[in-house]
Amino acid sequence: MTTIRPGFMFCVCPDPEMIRDEVRAALERCGTAPDGSAWRIQVHWGDEPLPQSFWTALSVPDLMGGGRAVVLRRAHELDDGFWPRLTPVLASKKPSIFPLFCLEGPWKAKGPNLSKALTSTPYWTVAETRKWVWRSPGLTVQAVRARIREWAGSLGLSPGPGVLDALAGSLPVDQSGLKRELEKLELLLGSRRDLGMEDLDGIGFKADIDIFAFLRTLRNPRERSAAWAHVLARADDDGYALQFSGLLVWEARTMWQLLSGDGDAVRLPPFVRKEKEAAARQIGLTGLAKIWPLALAAERGIKTGAMVPDQALEFLAQGIMGLFNARS
Repeated sequence: MTTIRPGFMFCVCPDPEMIRDEVRAALERCGTAPDGSAWRIQVHWGDEPLPQSFWTALSVPDLMGGGRAVVLRRAHELDDGFWPRLTPVLASKKPSIFPLFCLEGPWKAKGPNLSKALTSTPYWTVAETRKWVWRSPGLTVQAVRARIREWAGSLGLSPGPGVLDALAGSLPVDQSGLKRELEKLELLLGSRRDLGMEDLDGIGFKADIDIFAFLRTLRNPRERSAAWAHVLARADDDGYALQFSGLLVWEARTMWQLLSGDGDAVRLPPFVRKEKEAAARQIGLTGLAKIWPLALAAERGIKTGAMVPDQALEFLAQGIMGLFNARS
């Protein structure tokens, strides 16, 4: 089903692959160009000098007919003087020209970091009013879990206990990386429909953090500082910080199950189960419940640009050590 094409569109998201998906989806929603042909996509980049051909593409229809989608990627990199120049161009809608502007910068805590030179223009007001602005903060650990469940369901997979949580904790939190790793796992499985922990060894993005060993160290007040020093040594790596956050949520869920009487759903060697039960008792159900919002706040901070990775890890450090201190 096609929809009425917007006069122009803004795609606001820090994930480049999600931007590409939305541009494709927007063109599919609009159907064909006015003459019945497929839209011809012309891409320009805001982090490079814009040629005169960009302005021509926005203003002059193709003499041979056909529709042209003019996509400006990384438009957030443009200086403030660019946006007022668009006002007369966008004021005149041309049915065969569909401009799409992609704002791909990191978000702040309250949302996207947009230039006032853009948001004060009349065409931005029009776009907001007519819902010609698509926004997404990008993938989160929660969204990755949902995507994995959809993927497993579409293939008719039967995952073993804890497998989907383990997979969610070890996959990259970006659209391109997530697709790539799930495709590799699908190839690895072949015609099999059972998905076990042993299959996760076949994906390339492996967790290199032993979260429980880390939490176990935190139980000893004398070793807590050294444990966090080891983690913070890699604080400039946002992939590490997001991986740490995702695995932390997974470990907290396991301990919650052990402590709340749902331990039959957790398969662990007896000595590991005993250690995890002891750690879970020390933190308590109330403390374990606090780990989820801590991890999600840190993750969102990184994805939106409100926190750099070292700030997010320090935020987690203070919160988690507070849980152990409260129970010591």
